Amino acid sequence: MLIKIDNLDNVFADEEKRATLGKLNAFDNEHCDFESKVIHLEKIIAQKSKDFDDVNLELSNRTSKVEAYFEKLEKTKVVLERQLARKVDDSKAEFLKEINHLRTQLENLKGKRVETKLDNSSILGKPPLLNNERDQLLKQIASLESKLASQDICSCQNEYHELRTLYNALKVKFDSLNRKK
Repeated sequence: MLIKIDNLDNVFADEEKRATLGKLNAFDNEHCDFESKVIHLEKIIAQKSKDFDDVNLELSNRTSKVEAYFEKLEKTKVVLERQLARKVDDSKAEFLKEINHLRTQLENLKGKRVETKLDNSSILGKPPLLNNERDQLLKQIASLESKLASQDICSCQNEYHELRTLYNALKVKFDSLNRKK
C-alpha cells in the first residue's frame, strides 16, 4: 500500500504540476498578448506623436505666413496713409489757391464797379441784388475756408463747385451790366 500511496502522491504532484504548467502557459499566453498589445499601442502613440509634430510644423509655417502677410498689410497701410495725407494736403493747397484766386477776382469786380440801376436801393429799402450776391459769395468763401481747416475734403469740393458756379453767374451779370453802359 505504501507504493500506492507514493504513487498517489506522484499522481497528485503530477496533476499539480500539470495545473501549474497550464496556469503558467495561460499566463505566458496572456503575457504575450499583453506585450503585443503594448507594442501595438506604442506604435500608435509613436504615429500619433509624429502626426502631431507634422501638424504642429504645418501650423507653425502657416502662422509665419499669416504674420508675414499682416506685416506686409501694415506696411501697405502706412504707405497708403502717407499717400492719402499728401493728397489731402495737395487738395487743401489747391482749394486755398482757388479761394485766393476767387477773392482776387471778387476784389477786382468790386474795383471795376459801375453805377447801375441795380446798385440803388429798392423802394423797400433792401440792398441791391448784386451786393447781396457778392456778400453771399464772400460767406461761402469763408465757409469753404473753415471746412478746409477741418479737412472735410468732400464737402469742400462740392462747395467749391457751387462757389465757382455762383462766381461765374455773378461775373456774367457784372459783364452784362458793363456792356449795357
